[in-house]
Amino acid sequence: MRRNRFSILLVSVCIALAGGTAFAKTSPELVKQEEGFYYGYGKGTTAEEASLEAKRDLVSSALTATLRAVDAKASRVSASDKSVEARLGDLKPYVEAKKGSSPAVTYRIKIADWDKKEKAYADTLRADLAARFNGLANKSDVSGRINESLAILAALSDAGETELLTAQPAGTELLSRKVEAVCADAGRTLVFTISVKDGFIDPASQFSVNAADSSGNAVAGLTLAVTWET
Repeated sequence: MRRNRFSILLVSVCIALAGGTAFAKTSPELVKQEEGFYYGYGKGTTAEEASLEAKRDLVSSALTATLRAVDAKASRVSASDKSVEARLGDLKPYVEAKKGSSPAVTYRIKIADWDKKEKAYADTLRADLAARFNGLANKSDVSGRINESLAILAALSDAGETELLTAQPAGTELLSRKVEAVCADAGRTLVFTISVKDGFIDPASQFSVNAADSSGNAVAGLTLAVTWET
């Protein structure tokens, strides 16, 4: 009887040790990912660099997973450092490198918790950008509408929301598509007149470009780019 008790005790200890080993946290780069979580890993010359890279990786993974749920061939989504911190600034590390080793860290977040954070972030972003979009109708000058449209599109891109943020909370139409349509409509009203000295163009030629709307009114404040193709 005593031998049986000893055997049972020994087996219990082995199981406990095995379980502890299986679920013990390892180094950041070797973390075994579990279902129901998003993960992000980063390393750097400082702890701050590693932390930001890991958060950036997590946000990118989460946004990409959301987009690929509706478009399996979608490219990986990226977001600016500012938007990453706005989303995950308070998230605590899951695993960090040991002291004395190169800075590295892994973050993780439950998908359900991410969804809550992302909804709050998206709602705030939508409210801001939708107000700016609605203000486009009040801009009488073409350049103003185009420049503000481009600024809104840049903000969506920085947040990684170009293909994700809808114009309405429960809608399906992307805000970016509505902004692109306004920008395209404004662009179609532009007429460019190019003047070249002597009428001959070579690599040393200097151009004079005048922009006007469809009514012939001069348009100022546009940023133009010229490429030379041979």
